[in-house]
Amino acid sequence: MLVKKMGIVVVLCCSLLVTVGCGKQSGSTEQQSSESAQKISSEKAKKASSESAQKASSESAKKANNLIDSSLIGTWYGYNKYESKLDTINITGNKIITNGNTTEIHSDSERTAADKALSAGSGTIDDNKDTYKFKHWGSVRSTNEENGRKWLNVKGWYQSAGTGSFYGVKNRVINGRSIPVLTLADGAGMWASQHFYQDKADANKMSDTMFDDEPSQN
Repeated sequence: MLVKKMGIVVVLCCSLLVTVGCGKQSGSTEQQSSESAQKISSEKAKKASSESAQKASSESAKKANNLIDSSLIGTWYGYNKYESKLDTINITGNKIITNGNTTEIHSDSERTAADKALSAGSGTIDDNKDTYKFKHWGSVRSTNEENGRKWLNVKGWYQSAGTGSFYGVKNRVINGRSIPVLTLADGAGMWASQHFYQDKADANKMSDTMFDDEPSQN
C-alpha cells in the first residue's frame, strides 16, 4: 500500500509538474508572439516612412526638372583663375553639384510657413532639418530670356536679399566648332564671372577668356 500510495503521489506530482510546465510554455509563446508582432509593425512603419521620403524626393525632383532647362543638364568644366585649376559643375535631376558641394533645387510651392518666417527674419532654425535646407537647398525664383539664352536664377532657400546665381547656356563658335558654353553670372547686372565647357581640354584652352557680348566686372 505504501508503495502504491507513493506511486500515486509520484504520479500526481509528475502530473502537476507537467501542467505547471505547460502553463509556463504557453505564456512564453504568447510573449514571443507579441514581440514578433511589434517587430513586424516597427519594420513596416520604417519602410512606410522610407517610401514616403523617397516619394517626396522624387516628386521634388520632377518639379525641379520642369524648372531646369535641358540645355543645362550634364557635367561642365570651368577654369578658376584664382586657384589655377578646373572647377566642376554637375547638373542632374534637381541638383547642382559644384566641386562636390550639392545644392538641391526646389520649387517655391514647397516652402512651409516656418520657411517663410525664417526668410523674413523671424523664427528659429531647427538643427534637424532647417540647417540642411540652409546649406543645401536652393529656390528658383525666376528665369530670364536675355543675351540669347534662358537663364536659371538660383537663390538660397532662406535668402531674402541679393540676386543669387545665374546659369545660362549659349552656343559659341570656338576654333571653327559650335559648342555649348555654360556661363555662371551674378550680381544686379548679371555679370559673367566664369565659363564652363563640356570638355576639359576646351576649358583649359579657353582658360579665363570672357566674351564681348556679356557684361562682366572682371
